[in-house]
Amino acid sequence: VAPLPGVKIDEKKIVSSTGALALGRVPKKMVVVGAGVIGLELGSVWRRLGASVTVVEFLGAILPGMDGDICKQMQRILAKQGLEFKLSSKVAGAKTTKDGVSLSVEPAAGGDGQTIAADVVLVAIGRRPYTGGLGLEGAGVKMERGFIAVDKDFQTNVPGIFAIGDVIGGAMLAHKAEEEGIACTEIMAGQAGHV
Repeated sequence: VAPLPGVKIDEKKIVSSTGALALGRVPKKMVVVGAGVIGLELGSVWRRLGASVTVVEFLGAILPGMDGDICKQMQRILAKQGLEFKLSSKVAGAKTTKDGVSLSVEPAAGGDGQTIAADVVLVAIGRRPYTGGLGLEGAGVKMERGFIAVDKDFQTNVPGIFAIGDVIGGAMLAHKAEEEGIACTEIMAGQAGHV
C-alpha cells in the first residue's frame, strides 16, 4: 500500500484495502482517502452494507486516468447510492481517538481545512511494488523506479528470470497479474502468449 504522510495505518481504525476486507462490523461512518478503483469499490460495498461513506480525493475528479465522461457518470451513480465526495482535497493528518479517527482535510490548492470524524478511514491512494527480500540485486536484475524491468515476454535482463504482476508496473490488479502469469508461462513453453 502506498503510504500517506501523516496517516499511520493500524488495520483497525485506519485501514488499507486488506483491513477494509477484515472489518468485524459495518462502521457507521467511513472515510475513503483516494477515489481510484480500489477506494471506490470498497467504499461502495461498505455503503451498500449501511455505512455512511465520504470519499476524499486530491484531484478534481474520481478515477484518475480514465475517460472524463465515464468518471462523471460513475460519480453520479455513486452519489445516487449515497457516497459523498470531497474532491480537490488533501488529508493533512489523522489522529486515532477512543471512538474512531479525527481526519484533518484541507483544500488541495490551500486554504482553511476541516476535521472529519469517522469510525474507520480507508487509505486507498495507490499501491507500490513490493520486491523486498527477493534477492534481485544479488541476481543482477535491473530495476526501474522501484519496478522490475522486463521485456515484452516478461523476461528480466537476466536470462531465465521472469516477472509479472504488481512488481512490473501497470495496473496493480489481480486479474492483470493472472493474465500475465498465463501468458508468461505459455511464452516459457515456446508458445505464443499475450495479455
